[in-house]
Formats: sequence, C-alpha cells, structure tokens
Amino acid sequence: MPSTGFGGFGNYGSESSQTPNSESKKEIEDEYLNFLSKLSTEKYKADQLESMDHDIHDLIKKKNETIERIEIETKYMAYLKEKIDEATKLKNENDVLMNELKKLNSDNMILEGEYKKLLPEGYKFEKNQPIKA
Repeated sequence: MPSTGFGGFGNYGSESSQTPNSESKKEIEDEYLNFLSKLSTEKYKADQLESMDHDIHDLIKKKNETIERIEIETKYMAYLKEKIDEATKLKNENDVLMNELKKLNSDNMILEGEYKKLLPEGYKFEKNQPIKA
C-alpha cells in the first residue's frame, strides 16, 4: 500500500522518521532540565541572599540595641561616679568635722583639768553644771 501518512500506514510511523523527533525531544528535555537546574540554582541563590539580608538586618538591630545599652550603662556609670564623688566629699567633710570634734574634746578635757585645779579644795566638779561666778 502506498504511504498516505494517515493511521499508521506508510512511512509516517517508521523509525527513520522518529529519529529527528527523538533528538529534538531529547534536546528539549535537556534544555528543560538545564532550565530547571538554573532556576533551582537561581532560587537557591535568591534564598541565600534573602537569608543573608535577614541576618544583616538582625545584626544591625543587635548592634543598635548594644549601642543603646552601652549608652545607658555609660550614663549610669557617670551617675554612679557622681554619687561616689559626692559620697567621698561628704566622707572627707565628715572626717574633718570628726577631727575637729576630737580636738575640741581634747581641748575641753584639758580645760576641765585646768578648771579642776583652780577649784577650792573639797569642791566637787560635775560636768554640764553651770559655772557659778
């Protein structure tokens, strides 16, 4: 029967006619697989970049939080130093006053001793008593 090209008759379904189609089909499959591979690689790269971008934003946020904490700690340390300086000044002033008090007590004891010597014999000296003229 002559080749009509219909219904599987003739050369239409022969192997010689499938070879060029098979090669082009194989090329298309290879190109499609290459495309999918490139697409997958590009998607992976995009995901990596997105992840890196997210990590960078997290690091920037942590850096800003750390800077803020450092500023707060620095202000707090300055406040504490001011209070320590104030307490040191008050302690030094107190030490000066205590030394003056000790000197006054010592001078007072010396004066009491001298006063007792000036009292008539038999007169009893009591502290905090008004002095009679």
